[in-house]
Amino acid sequence: KDFGALGDGQHDDGPALQAAIRAATSQNQPLLLPAGTYRTNTQLNVPFGNPLRLVGVGWDQSKIVAGATMRAVINVPCLSGPGVAPEGGAATPRPLEGLYIGDVSLDANSTANYSVFAPGLARSRFERVAVDHALRVGISAGYGWCNYFEKCRFGRNYIGLHTYSAGNAIEVTDSIFEANYGVGVYVAGGEQAMISGNTLESNGIAIVVTDMMGVTISGNYFEANPDPSIYHTGSPVGVTL
Repeated sequence: KDFGALGDGQHDDGPALQAAIRAATSQNQPLLLPAGTYRTNTQLNVPFGNPLRLVGVGWDQSKIVAGATMRAVINVPCLSGPGVAPEGGAATPRPLEGLYIGDVSLDANSTANYSVFAPGLARSRFERVAVDHALRVGISAGYGWCNYFEKCRFGRNYIGLHTYSAGNAIEVTDSIFEANYGVGVYVAGGEQAMISGNTLESNGIAIVVTDMMGVTISGNYFEANPDPSIYHTGSPVGVTL
């Protein structure tokens, strides 16, 4: 609110939030989001460089809501270029590293395609984040490694969480996926992932795994998802329900 955001759910707080994101990342400081409903009519862009650390006071209190048509509530950039893939590989994305989002709600409000769009992401963490009403995907995380999604809630998106394009060391734990009408969790085209201790209820399909080197699915609770709750192709999957 130091940058003029009101958090009343009516005023367009997008410019103030964007200014706060720029200031926090340029100074390598966390951005604290007080209780309130912060409407944004424009996509919030994270500068490439120092990572954003966005910290609220609880997903039921600190809320960012899309107020107009946009690609993503929060857009996380990546750079293209050689040197990220194994030696001799083609040009690949250079992921943003160290993103942290915790204790906030990111509501696409059925007007944004994504709550978070991150085509390249590494060593990043989402904790206690509510992600709702995305037209395509709640959180979309592409090329990268060591990304963690813990104690989050994904509700009424087309796809709750989608990781793809050589994503490696992905952990999805102790989260809730409810009423995502396409897929709850979709991991594709990567290496290792663990999906453990989650509640998956009333999704179109609970979990989809395609073309991964290995995925462990264990200790999850499934209810009211159409059969099959887990769909996988081209992937060795270890499953313990």
